[in-house]
Amino acid sequence: MFDYSTCSLDELYQVKMDINKDAFPERYQALCQMIQAKESALKNRCHDVEASRQELNSENDEVVELNQWMVRFLSVSTIGGSFLGITSISASFASISGAFSYLIYVVFLVLYVAGIVVAVRLFEKTTVGAIKANLLFWLAQVPIFMSPVLGYQLSNGFFANFWISSSDGFQFAALIGSVFNFSFFQLEQPWALGINVVAIAVVLYFHAALQSVAKH
Repeated sequence: MFDYSTCSLDELYQVKMDINKDAFPERYQALCQMIQAKESALKNRCHDVEASRQELNSENDEVVELNQWMVRFLSVSTIGGSFLGITSISASFASISGAFSYLIYVVFLVLYVAGIVVAVRLFEKTTVGAIKANLLFWLAQVPIFMSPVLGYQLSNGFFANFWISSSDGFQFAALIGSVFNFSFFQLEQPWALGINVVAIAVVLYFHAALQSVAKH
């Protein structure tokens, strides 16, 4: 007898339409049983996927207890810094030349808008999902890297940057506002490597909050 287990459901449906069940009753019965088994397996897989999705959504909606003054400070500083960044980008558009430069400015504009969105989410409710989104936004602010080939920096809200430059040596800047830089094959650009210690502290704070939830 033909092994129907190797067939897909669509193939089994087609065979069921073509088979003469009166001439081959045993084969028809085996075919129906295999269709029923594959349909049941498919339903179980769909149920497992839906259950996983609901579990993930439920986890992301779980409220985490955070210091409300910390939440207010981070949300307000992020929103304020992002608005300053958006204003700076908007004022610079008229002087930008080249499609690549426009693309870079648009990317940072999207990052600033995302910063406002995630900060508002955190301010409204300190859920796991909101904390994860804010952690990613602050994680993007940790590195400072400049070179003749590629450079990147994003500092938003309150930040304290430490870096070493090949031209100026050790540098430090602590500000409230917004700074963004991106360079690509600017050969005159000196080397620089650093970190935003405030961003690192915030990332660790959010990470600890998520870990406390995972332990329960």
